[in-house]
Amino acid sequence: MKKRIKFKIPLIGILLSFTLCLNACSSANAFTIVSKSLNIDISNAEEISHKDSHGGFHNDGITYIVLKFSDDNLLKQLRENKQWSSFRLDDNIQTLAYGMSNDDKSIGPFLGDIELPEIYNGYYCLIDRHSDKETNILERSSFNFTLALYDIDTKTLHFCKVDT
Repeated sequence: MKKRIKFKIPLIGILLSFTLCLNACSSANAFTIVSKSLNIDISNAEEISHKDSHGGFHNDGITYIVLKFSDDNLLKQLRENKQWSSFRLDDNIQTLAYGMSNDDKSIGPFLGDIELPEIYNGYYCLIDRHSDKETNILERSSFNFTLALYDIDTKTLHFCKVDT
């Protein structure tokens, strides 16, 4: 009986250490994904959420990462970066992020089950990673884009990477 207990205690310790390491690696991975994709310094961010459904044969899926900032360092970077634009979202980005509808039809959003919060004061960046950049992004049969929205009021960055 004592041998079983002696064996179980180290095993529980190893499993706990492994779980903690996975959580730490996930956070580091989220920071790496966002900073490399957007070419911004996010070293002072706190990870709020990280979901990733990529995988399978073609590595299709959606990555959604939410980062919270305690100061305005990111805002200063975004204001100086030509890839970022201040809100109001153009129609394509509005449709990709939130969808659009009128009396005749409804289209989007194109972020799977991700529901972005309404942002009224912020910056956005769309990186089109699709091979066919000649066709309007909304008229394609597949999507490969990265969309990032920064909410100035809450100092929160919403990062979405979509691959279909």
